[in-house]
Amino acid sequence: MTTPSFRQRVPRPDGSSPPSYPAWAEALSSAAALEPAAFRSALEGVLRRDYDEPQISAAVLVGCFDLDGEVGIVLTRRAATMRTEPLTISFPGGRLEADESPLQAALREAEEEIGLSASVIEVLGSLDVVDRRRDGERILPVVCWLRPGFTAVVNPAEVDVVLEVPLRSLLEAGAAWSEEWGDGADARTIRFFAHPSVLGSDLVWGLTARVIWELIERVLLGVEGS
Repeated sequence: MTTPSFRQRVPRPDGSSPPSYPAWAEALSSAAALEPAAFRSALEGVLRRDYDEPQISAAVLVGCFDLDGEVGIVLTRRAATMRTEPLTISFPGGRLEADESPLQAALREAEEEIGLSASVIEVLGSLDVVDRRRDGERILPVVCWLRPGFTAVVNPAEVDVVLEVPLRSLLEAGAAWSEEWGDGADARTIRFFAHPSVLGSDLVWGLTARVIWELIERVLLGVEGS
């Protein structure tokens, strides 16, 4: 797969490893796993129901939905005017406010950023908490199913555009890869997704790619979480 020139600059350290590509297409035993009803059923079997793990500082909303008979996920490109991480691909989300739970934060941010009201969101559970070493944040990915007929309304102060991405496209050969950054105790695995036909010049990497990667492996491949 030919990759475009990306909007985002990835600050790779010296000595980062060459890309390693997962063999997801070969591992999937049936395309039926990507049908919305089957995917949703699998989701409900593997997600956590604990939204209040201690020291969580932020939350994101992982919105899944029926995209013309296949599974779609909702992503956003952050506005160019954002102080941090402009034009990067992310899930709706942000830091918890005072006396707010991670679940409440995820729902609030989804409504503030892309106009998703609670009436179109069915919360199913959560994935594992993500520790972001760069700033010490602990982030809870809240997974939901978006009811038919939902409409995203962009808040231009925070979001440039909403992307409705077919999950199947991210399973194609060459669309996903990982790199090893650092050595010894500092070593970490960084995930990436790119697809010229679906994502154009947008690159999904870092925390957002890590959450999508876990979603794919937990739901479609049955890989246990951490």
